[in-house]
Amino acid sequence: MVNGGVIVPFIVRWPGRVAPGKTGRAVSFYDFMATVGELTGAKLPGPTDGVSFVPLLQGRDKDQPLRPAIVWSAQGNYGLKIPDDFDPAEKTAKYLPPSVLLDERWYALGLQKQKSAPLTIRLFDITTDPGCTNDLSASCKDLCARAAAEFKKLEAKEND
Repeated sequence: MVNGGVIVPFIVRWPGRVAPGKTGRAVSFYDFMATVGELTGAKLPGPTDGVSFVPLLQGRDKDQPLRPAIVWSAQGNYGLKIPDDFDPAEKTAKYLPPSVLLDERWYALGLQKQKSAPLTIRLFDITTDPGCTNDLSASCKDLCARAAAEFKKLEAKEND
């Protein structure tokens, strides 16, 4: 499964501040402004969608607040070509720009081949499968329903 570069390694080197060889939880680019603001003492221009990950940098993982799920649509992209295991007759399928939900554990990808087609959700546990190779949508219907509801809210907001 191709995750479109949504989940990529993030490496920090800060001798004397960040312990070498440590791995942490998922962070998002949304979290950078809050993190840099906390590290520099700068006043942020307003609220951000991110959460500072300074506790992770300092080895205080238990103090790291959970980031709420981030939901977005890749509108403006040309679509996504991925291996299509939902339709084995096609080697790859072209999907409309996907909707994405990402939280501390789950990566949900909402896909449609055309606007009137039903939404297909692919679901991955990024804590155990960072390469997104094991689609859990068949066994986690409740999480797929949560993602579908979030995607529907996002679409309604984008159409306002």
